[in-house]
Amino acid sequence: MLSPVDIIPPAAVLSAALGPALAAGARSVGAACEHAGETRPSDREVPPAMPYSAPDRLADLPYAELLRPHTGRLRSDERYDTAHFDGGAYVDQSAAGATFLECAFTGVEFSGVKLRQARFTEVWAHSGRWVACDLSDSEWQDSAFIGGVLAGIAAHGSALRRVVFRGCKLEAVNLRAAVLRDVVFEDCLLRDVDFGDAKLTEVSFPGSTLEEVRLRGATLSKSDLRGAARLGLPDGHLGLRGAVISSTQLLELAPQFAHALGITVQDR
Repeated sequence: MLSPVDIIPPAAVLSAALGPALAAGARSVGAACEHAGETRPSDREVPPAMPYSAPDRLADLPYAELLRPHTGRLRSDERYDTAHFDGGAYVDQSAAGATFLECAFTGVEFSGVKLRQARFTEVWAHSGRWVACDLSDSEWQDSAFIGGVLAGIAAHGSALRRVVFRGCKLEAVNLRAAVLRDVVFEDCLLRDVDFGDAKLTEVSFPGSTLEEVRLRGATLSKSDLRGAARLGLPDGHLGLRGAVISSTQLLELAPQFAHALGITVQDR
């Protein structure tokens, strides 16, 4: 005897066998295919998205000519304005509560740096490594990470608005209870990233691979998963309410939906 959801029949058979139940179940657990479900009042209050255009080159930054080289250690509650952090490593330093305005980070390594409650506005980071850093309750706006690595990051309770991650690797990143709005993960690898209890509004993942990405308890509004190269969601359907997925992705997630509905799928 095969256990539940051991074998998934071909798409045509699945559609015929599970069509009505799966459609009803998808609505009940909140997975939306081409359009999100019901519109909540909070959704109506959200203004149209204003995507941030992130350049790939330092020279293309609007404030590039104003940048000044930064030297010395990081300091808590400091204000960094048009500072260029170029190369070098910052290890076990603290810039908690600091403000970074129109700053650039190129080839920088942050290891064990405390950036709790720091504010980043119009910040551009390229080819850097952020490892075991505390970014909890930090705020990011109109900023970009290009081709970098973020690993072992505590960013719970953080707020990201109009932020672009392009060609980045995010591994073991804690974004629980974070608020993301107009955020793009483009051609990224997200592995063991936790969005539990987070709020994602108009977040997209074009070309990105999601592995062990958790959405349990998350609130998604007009967030688009269709462009993702792979959806590895260990929580299955949980947290997908308000998301937009493709019909192919729906079939890939069918075992989780069937299991949630208590349906046993097996061939004779």
